[in-house]
Amino acid sequence: MPYFDLSKLPKKERMKSIEEFYDVITSLKNRKEVKDFLSDLLTPNEIVNLMRRVEIALLLISGLSYDEIHLSLGVSKDKILHVHRKLINEGRGYKIVIKRLLEKRKKKKIGEIKYQRKLARLAKTYNIESLKRKYPLHFLLVNLIDELSDHLYALSQVKSSKKNSKKK
Repeated sequence: MPYFDLSKLPKKERMKSIEEFYDVITSLKNRKEVKDFLSDLLTPNEIVNLMRRVEIALLLISGLSYDEIHLSLGVSKDKILHVHRKLINEGRGYKIVIKRLLEKRKKKKIGEIKYQRKLARLAKTYNIESLKRKYPLHFLLVNLIDELSDHLYALSQVKSSKKNSKKK
């Protein structure tokens, strides 16, 4: 089978195919549809390679050097250079995705910390937590304060971990 060369297509046909691909992507309505489509379109290795590029962009924007990224992710310096050039020349797509990825990771981390604190409260020997679950309206104010306290604690943990990672 002959190798397909995009540059041999007339420019108008090339642009039409690319625009149509964008339309296909934007027609997907939810995460499941995106997952199903990309699973059909790409191999797991190809999907991971695309995500590695996003991780490289994130680390470059965070100020890590090529050597640090190479050691951290095990990717070639050529791949890092390719992503870096995209970030310098364009990078709008990377920047949008990275912003959303960081927001999602932050929310997930906050949720994990809150869950751990809730588990720690439940593990205490006294029975107040079981009473709070059994009679939630009686303990509404206390439950709200616990929830707020867990959220504020999780935020402080996420912020302090950012400060510590910047110092390194």
